[in-house]
Amino acid sequence: MNIATVEQPAGQDGSEVRNDGQCCHGQKYPGPDSPRHAMQGIRDCRPVAFVYTDLSGNQTARTVLPLVLVHPPQGVKLLAWCQEREGFRQFFVRAIRGIAPRPGDFTADRLALLKGLLDKETARD
Repeated sequence: MNIATVEQPAGQDGSEVRNDGQCCHGQKYPGPDSPRHAMQGIRDCRPVAFVYTDLSGNQTARTVLPLVLVHPPQGVKLLAWCQEREGFRQFFVRAIRGIAPRPGDFTADRLALLKGLLDKETARD
């Protein structure tokens, strides 16, 4: 994955999330809250919870610390620290359902988490 494709939350780079289920890039989302709550969690350093359906069709409940949204060719992904798996994970936004903010604040850990994510992603190359 190319880390250079990372985008800032809405309002910081001029992008927007619309209420019709699409982002400003025309990507269709399953519901208007999927990108909005993820981006709000990134901006506010707050955990979010959701149900995720993986590529095999398995569903799991996740609580994550959302770090960035990226836009690779295969679809928009949320990169986050997953509390259930105790590690960095990638989630296709189109496969997220029922996303909701959770109590908490990871502001103090944000830079260390971003560095850890960068280290993991650059180790793949």
